[in-house]
Amino acid sequence: MNSNIAAVSEAKFAISLDVNRDAAPSNEGYTLTVGKEGIEIVGCSPDGVMNGVKTLVAAIEIGGMKLPNVAISDYPDFGYRGLMLDISRNYTSFDDIKRTIDLMAAYKLNVFHFHFADHEARCLAIPGMPELTEVGAGRENTYDEKNAGGMATVYGGYDLRKHLKRTDQFITRAQFIELLKYAQKQGVRVIPEVDAPGHSRAAIVSMMARSKKYIDTDHNEALRYKMWDEGDTSKFCSAQGYGDNVLNIALPGTYRFMEKVFDEILAMYREAGVKLEVFHFGGDEVAHGALEGSPEARKFMEQNGMKTMHELSEFFVDRMSAYIAMHGVKAGAWQEAALKHSDDFNRRVAPRFGLVNAWSTNGSSDYVPYTLANAGYPVVMSNVRNFYLDMAYTPHQDEQGLRWGGWCNEFTAWSALPYNTYRSAREGERGEAVDLAAIANGKPTLNKRECLIGVQAQIWAETIRNYSMVQRYTFPKVLGMVERGWNASPAWGEGATNEALYKAEMAKYNLRIGTRELPRLARHSVDFHVNQPGIIVENGKLKANTCYPGMTVRYTLDGSDPGENSPVWKAPVSIGNAKLIKARAYYLGHESVATYLFVK
Repeated sequence: MNSNIAAVSEAKFAISLDVNRDAAPSNEGYTLTVGKEGIEIVGCSPDGVMNGVKTLVAAIEIGGMKLPNVAISDYPDFGYRGLMLDISRNYTSFDDIKRTIDLMAAYKLNVFHFHFADHEARCLAIPGMPELTEVGAGRENTYDEKNAGGMATVYGGYDLRKHLKRTDQFITRAQFIELLKYAQKQGVRVIPEVDAPGHSRAAIVSMMARSKKYIDTDHNEALRYKMWDEGDTSKFCSAQGYGDNVLNIALPGTYRFMEKVFDEILAMYREAGVKLEVFHFGGDEVAHGALEGSPEARKFMEQNGMKTMHELSEFFVDRMSAYIAMHGVKAGAWQEAALKHSDDFNRRVAPRFGLVNAWSTNGSSDYVPYTLANAGYPVVMSNVRNFYLDMAYTPHQDEQGLRWGGWCNEFTAWSALPYNTYRSAREGERGEAVDLAAIANGKPTLNKRECLIGVQAQIWAETIRNYSMVQRYTFPKVLGMVERGWNASPAWGEGATNEALYKAEMAKYNLRIGTRELPRLARHSVDFHVNQPGIIVENGKLKANTCYPGMTVRYTLDGSDPGENSPVWKAPVSIGNAKLIKARAYYLGHESVATYLFVK
């Protein structure tokens, strides 16, 4: 790079494809050249050209309309760089989903994992199954869906007694087709997820309502999608506290239901002119004990020579993946669907899969990603500790988000090491130190590197209350995953991690966030999270620091919460007899939670 400046508004602009693109490390690679003759982008493919354009746009937004002469040659390490958004626990509107696609595209994320079906709601209209949205997407002021005709608002975050009006929240068929076209233009492909056989309570409630509607007029139609066994005496509790959320995978109605949903979604893709590459059927978190008390399940197992519930589960995975593959589509699932199978099963079934999300990567289950990859499954690193964006940024009591998997922020995301996974979590779930030098001892190594295909961030919606929260959960923590999608093997993480290099590179990364990315997001009115300030007392005086240059710290010495009228910290301040000091950071119109300091 030299110091000459090219005025963007006056430069000639040219784009082209590289005819020798097969020799490139990635078909998303590109070169971007800015010189006195103008600006040229050469891509290895249309996606590569688009990546080059996105880099140019970002450079203009961050640096202004004059660019230094520069030549950039760039490509991602992973072809799969995803974001999952759950709209079933709490709803994100169609327009805000499109906004999410915009933000993904700006940061070169190229897969939108669309989680629209779960216990609490079914949020995509399926032709021929109106009950899925009439009942399954209706949020009711009720705790008994059997009589209300809608789903109880489990994660609504407000007092149901004050909100008596039913709310219907779902994506229509026409909207989904529009979304597919919209995402494709942005270089983002959409993977739909219909989570089964667990996480299916809304589907069961909806199909029970359908059965009730037809039982007196059309017996066959009433039983078409029967996915439950009235005689089931199973006692179980899911991770979310449900005991009635599992499809009965011994019944033909379950497969008629899943195949009907798949067929209709496939038809939507075809109408949109977009290829359905992967259909995600979930497969996760089926609670221990489910179906064990079902006479229908026991009968089916006996007829088919099955001795364990795991064999019944394998039947579901086998049949669903085979049906999806029969239509020229790859299957997707969470890790549970691909674990604990025989080598023969894996050799037969793994080739049908386009991806398996490995999420439980903490502590005793940190072996999961490499075990799956070594069995031949294409693995997407979806680490709870690094990439679950709905985890709180820190353990602070006022930070929004969940904590069951530890906490997740821009630094834990950036610290992920897909090819050195055991060292991805530098602290335990409760903040305890991790022995990075010894943590990989005795654990599986990655033998099939080609089976590690990408990274993905997840936004589960139990704690979501509005779209601003979706944005704050996403930014800036997702930027760490963006880094790992593009550079999967940072120099500091090869082999045993280099601590000095790690800290130096993390400081540079943090500065880029504060001085480049957050101002860019602010200009586009994107909400984002601001980290709290650090404060200490030395020699009776208050000292403070912040993450980024230009942040403002306001403080109080009387234990009250600091606000915009509180004094600004600029230099060490005498604290007098203060017993509780609080401080809050302000940056680009956003504020942090307050830091508490109790003085002895």
